[in-house]
Amino acid sequence: VYATILTVDQRRFMGVANIGIRPTVGSELSPCIEMHALDFDRDIYGKKATIQFIMRLREEKKFPDIHALAAQIRKDVERTRRYFDWVLRRVPAMINEPLHVPKTLID
Repeated sequence: VYATILTVDQRRFMGVANIGIRPTVGSELSPCIEMHALDFDRDIYGKKATIQFIMRLREEKKFPDIHALAAQIRKDVERTRRYFDWVLRRVPAMINEPLHVPKTLID
C-alpha cells in the first residue's frame, strides 16, 4: 500500500494505492493495482493518467472482515494526508506542478 500522486489533465492529486491480490475481498490470480485519489470527483475515463508511487505505507495483508479493512484504509488515507502536508510545508520545491490539496490541509 502506497501514498501516490495521480496526474491527469496536468493536475496532481494525492492518493492511496494498493498493488496486490486483494486477500480480504477476493483472491486475484495475478496482482492488480487499485488507486483511490483523495478529494477527487472527476470523470477521467478515456483520459491519460499517471500514478507515481511516492512512499510505501505498509504491506498488503488479509483482514478478518471488510470493516477491519475499511478502518485500515482510513488510517492509510490519514497517513497519506499527513505525509503530503509535511512535504508541502517543508519542501515545496519537490513538487514541480501544483498538487491539489484541500485548503484544510494547508491552513
